Amino acid sequence: MDLLKVTEDKTQPRPKSPDLQVEPLGKQHSRWGRRLLGLGIAIVAGVAVLIWGMRLYPRTLPEPLPEVALITSAVSLFLVVPATVAGGLAAFAWRIGWRWIAGATAAVSLLLVLGVILPWATQANTAAEHNVPLSLSGYMANPDPGKPTHTVTYTVSGAEQLQLDVWQADSPSRDRLGVVWAHGGGWVSGDRANWSLPKWGRWMSDSGTTMFSVDYRLPTSGSGMGALTPDMKAREAADVKCALGWVQAHAAEYGVDPTNLVLAGDSAGAHLALLTAYTIGTPNLQPSCPVNVVPVKAVVSLYGITYSNNPAEADVMPINYVRQGLPPTLLIQGVNDHTVAPDNAPRMASQLAASGDEYEIVQLPFTDHFFDIYWGSFSAQLARGLVQQLLNRYQ
Repeated sequence: MDLLKVTEDKTQPRPKSPDLQVEPLGKQHSRWGRRLLGLGIAIVAGVAVLIWGMRLYPRTLPEPLPEVALITSAVSLFLVVPATVAGGLAAFAWRIGWRWIAGATAAVSLLLVLGVILPWATQANTAAEHNVPLSLSGYMANPDPGKPTHTVTYTVSGAEQLQLDVWQADSPSRDRLGVVWAHGGGWVSGDRANWSLPKWGRWMSDSGTTMFSVDYRLPTSGSGMGALTPDMKAREAADVKCALGWVQAHAAEYGVDPTNLVLAGDSAGAHLALLTAYTIGTPNLQPSCPVNVVPVKAVVSLYGITYSNNPAEADVMPINYVRQGLPPTLLIQGVNDHTVAPDNAPRMASQLAASGDEYEIVQLPFTDHFFDIYWGSFSAQLARGLVQQLLNRYQ
């Protein structure tokens, strides 16, 4: 019997065991690339939804969204970055065959582009209506204001020294215009160097106006909003009126005409400035120190509180002191303010109109609270132009 010898045919490939199959490296990269693409699309879509959601939502936002809303409204031109990224992701998605995802991502890119164009266009239109030039080159401006010319104590209350910073104009003379500014901070925080106030002080002094930025008594540290009673607000207004009287008494020492002063404030400080200006010459809210106070030339409110739905606060709301013969009032309010209801300025304007008082109201489109923190933003440029126009009347 012949033995048959079986030889292996080496020309035929050997079948691989299923357990030993390895995915090609290229497919692995492709899979991870698609995952990263999907993640990128989700992120830019989330950014677009968040920004437009905040812009369209009219009420107070939960923390930390107010800060996010402020940043995205103040520097909206920078949305061009995520808009460009979204456009690139849409093109890549189309290239790999994700047609409907590419279309949706392109729509997200368009939303972000609109987030750049609409604020710029509407703010430029508002600026043109009020003859205020806007500077694209100044959009990134963040000047160092340096130090105030003087810091002085204007009164002592118990153990507390209340101080003010003087930003004195160059070449002082006795007929200079002066501005007394009350800081914001929700009546519970802040000080005379709060946020952008040093920049306002430097800007005014450089343009020939001396600014006095004043402190006032705040609730005890740690007491929070629970200490914010009508009496507390009345006490703060009394301190601002005391500071105004002190400035009027010492104005000549800083080259300022004591009869040529403007009151101004931001947020809670705007409320106090209005309240002070509107109660001069009345028995209401007497100054907290022994000074004589005379009427001011005008009053400026940056996103200030003018009314309250709480009847207990009626005596500390500026709108309840409107009467004929008040100083001219400039009201500047962001339309998208998520901290102070945007109807504060229009309500006050309606009341001033009914009493026959002089006023100007400017509502800044696509603008949130504390917009002047970003000094170069178009909203901040607009506000400075409007304030300068008012000051020019009394220079």
